Amino acid sequence: MLRKLDHKNMGKSNLGWLKSTFHFSFAEYFN
Repeated sequence: MLRKLDHKNMGKSNLGWLKSTFHFSFAEYFN
């Protein structure tokens, strides 16, 4: 089943040189 996720609810990472947004469990973000 597919769920639509708003981009505001996605995981985010900012390492200074790299800014990323992800929609799967990664690093400290768990969905």
